[in-house]
Amino acid sequence: MNELTRRAWILRLRGVAALTGISGLVPGDAKPTELPPGLYKPSLDHLAHAIKAMAEPAVIPAAPEYFSSEDFELIQTLTGIMLGQESSTPPVPEIAAWIDLIVGQSAAVRMAALALSPAHRRLAADHYGEEVVRELEMEDLQALCGGGLTALKREHFVALDKAPSFHASRLSRTPVTLSYTGSNVTF
Repeated sequence: MNELTRRAWILRLRGVAALTGISGLVPGDAKPTELPPGLYKPSLDHLAHAIKAMAEPAVIPAAPEYFSSEDFELIQTLTGIMLGQESSTPPVPEIAAWIDLIVGQSAAVRMAALALSPAHRRLAADHYGEEVVRELEMEDLQALCGGGLTALKREHFVALDKAPSFHASRLSRTPVTLSYTGSNVTF
């Protein structure tokens, strides 16, 4: 029996919306702007390929691509604690792999954002917002994560997870503030 899951239904709906041109814009409301040269209309072949690829289950890499094994284990443990799950229970490994990928690619993304032409930067700022573009240009995720992981190791965070009296639910009731490189994050 071919059961239609919610995820598959949403993927099909998104494909239909893209193929039929549903944009949510009212004709006449859009301001005409001069766009830099590039492709702005979807190819049906590429769109079908992208939708098919998204419907397939994600493959988790066997080893982290950016972080050391020790740092990756710490990220996975922290993610599991924040979600209230074991570090090996889905979706914790997928989220940790995603963090590894995002942080590993962040330097290239920052360099690409800084290399945008003024017209492409304006297009990105109009689409995503000036704050998001400025954040891409300024933030060094690798240094931020490196500093945070160093602080967690220095404070013996791993020992906290292995303590017999520790429960993840206590973390959600008591705010914990981590401070590193001028940023404060409260959990």
